Amino acid sequence: MSVATEGVEEMLFEGTRETRQTSKITEICAKIDELLEQVQKDDVVKINLPDELASNGIYSIGGAERRPDVGVWFISSTQGQCTHPLINQCPPPDVWIEVFFDKDPNRSNAINKVNYCKRFWNGIEYVGIAIPETTRQNPNPGQASTAVVQRNNRPNRPPYGIYWDTNGNPPVYFTYTWNNHFDLTCGWRLDFNIVLNEIL
Repeated sequence: MSVATEGVEEMLFEGTRETRQTSKITEICAKIDELLEQVQKDDVVKINLPDELASNGIYSIGGAERRPDVGVWFISSTQGQCTHPLINQCPPPDVWIEVFFDKDPNRSNAINKVNYCKRFWNGIEYVGIAIPETTRQNPNPGQASTAVVQRNNRPNRPPYGIYWDTNGNPPVYFTYTWNNHFDLTCGWRLDFNIVLNEIL
């Protein structure tokens, strides 16, 4: 009897943790999307999807549906592509961002999604953002942002990022903290203060 009770308690705890983690990832993606709206120019296109499409996936890739956590388009889309992307063959994003906690299955799902899409689409910058479960306040909120330092091996713990360039080179890794940013080849800058603020 005690084993069953422990199992039930553990299942409830895991379910609560999964819900909280999903909520944090959603908040971070919303903040990145908000940042895109702030810096949106004529050459950045935001595609708004009806709720029923957004929840079911956007792209059919090799017979499987895939959708980025955040997608950035730098091409002009038609009105039909913006409102009905499945019918009008919405183009893949120029930047594909996945946000995940650094443990499986969350991490492996995000990386597998990127690796799967890379097999079918070239010319897309992919970014994976591993987030910690907690973080401390920014010790220097007024400090100027500096670029992250790239390296070839994955850091042992979050926060860190993974970047796959458009040329199909092996991914590079970087750790990030407060007042860090990452400059993508397309010219867009990812500010990690936005990511870390959502974890507080």
